[in-house]
Amino acid sequence: MMLQQTTVATVLPRYESFLERFPAVEALAEAKVEDVLAAWSGLGYYTRARNLHAAAIRVVREHQGVFPKDPVVVRDLPGFGDYSTAAILSIVHGLRMAVVDGNVIRVVSRLATLPGHAKSPALRKAVQVEADRLIDPGEPGDFNQAMMELGATICSPASPACGGCPVEQFCAARRLGRVGEFPARPPVRAVTSEEWQVAIVESAGRLLMRRRPETESLMPGMWELPAWLTPDSASIRAHLERDLGEGAMAIVPAGDARHAIMNRRLRLNVHHVALPRRAAPTGWHWIEPARFGELPVSSMVSKAIEAARGQLKLAFALVLVAIQATTTAVPTRAADPADSASVGETAGIDTLTIPPPIVPELLVRDIAGKEVSLHALLAKGPVLLNFWALWCKPCLKEIPELVKLQETYAARGFSLVLVNGDSPSDVARVAPFARARKMPGPVVTDVDGALRRRFQANAFPTSILLDRSGRTAWSAQGYRPGDEVKLAGEIEALLNE
Repeated sequence: MMLQQTTVATVLPRYESFLERFPAVEALAEAKVEDVLAAWSGLGYYTRARNLHAAAIRVVREHQGVFPKDPVVVRDLPGFGDYSTAAILSIVHGLRMAVVDGNVIRVVSRLATLPGHAKSPALRKAVQVEADRLIDPGEPGDFNQAMMELGATICSPASPACGGCPVEQFCAARRLGRVGEFPARPPVRAVTSEEWQVAIVESAGRLLMRRRPETESLMPGMWELPAWLTPDSASIRAHLERDLGEGAMAIVPAGDARHAIMNRRLRLNVHHVALPRRAAPTGWHWIEPARFGELPVSSMVSKAIEAARGQLKLAFALVLVAIQATTTAVPTRAADPADSASVGETAGIDTLTIPPPIVPELLVRDIAGKEVSLHALLAKGPVLLNFWALWCKPCLKEIPELVKLQETYAARGFSLVLVNGDSPSDVARVAPFARARKMPGPVVTDVDGALRRRFQANAFPTSILLDRSGRTAWSAQGYRPGDEVKLAGEIEALLNE
């Protein structure tokens, strides 16, 4: 699980320490998910850790701690797809199941000169058929590991070492002198650049942090620093005062760092912010630096703190002198008992995420030709964006429930925007479909996927609830019965603020 989308060099030391902390499946199942995430910190793609924990619980409860042998049962465990199911069952239980990953696709496509680019479902299917034919029935686990290792070390993408390849004589691409053509290159995914302002807010030696909600698709449950997506470093004070409250504070530039999340390239402009001793704002917590090892934090947080570390003493020496002159004149709130609570006592609290405080304006036309302004809708109240498609059966189950929420709360300012993501050939069916089911407006189409990319809606259905300022208050990918009850509570809370 660790090796998916992560290099061996990064995994090995974390694998050993992870097994020391959780030496058996029972230990992993009994652990708090926060402790599992903390042990996973630095490996990225944290949903893998959450799924691993959930799968361990299932294995202990339903299979008495013995990993099942039935591929159908294994495939049903959280986080198990075709790759992990085949890899683990072939290695652990000796089942004849061929693994297909990026390395295997490259090796097999060259051996058999299979057409298609590396991300193509058609090529993956063809490779699976060929790998199933080739796999050694006596040692399927060793065969799978050998194929993956062959692709990782010899049959590399750019400069394969064909002269030292143990299967060179069987390679059709080698015989034709066309090794570099297989597999074909996939379409290039555009890389986006983002500039963030990150605040390391300090008071009495503690840092201000909060925990991302479990409903977030990106790094759910991870602890983070205050951050805003904006290139304007001068706006940091306004963001801090709006989101964290007014008070005496001094801000010092503390360095910068680079971070990558999939196809996004982030520049982090880090600022030290010193506050007099005060209670943490609602939803935030003062964390002792010594406790960082206990918390699940992303590498983005670690990079920001590391970027600021060299200037910490000098910067805060200057800042504290400035603050001491103003502290006595600034009224502070009564101490909040939650500020002294242990990490374990506060870790379960759901708080808002930290996307941009105000979303950029969105101007589109709905299927009736009317202009839709996201800012105009937010001026009235919270907005729920729901991404759906005609072919998506869970979407069609969820939409009637969302329509009921619209009927219940529309008079109080709530808006529902249904964003359809069907292909150009199917989009003509959307308008009659929406009219027949009396779907409330606006219903907009997203043929090129621009809205889905903008709001990181990576699956159908995806629901994103924005509060009046445009911040994400609640989100969910996929449909689960009962979500409408949670969503109604979130909408009610926002309308009552």
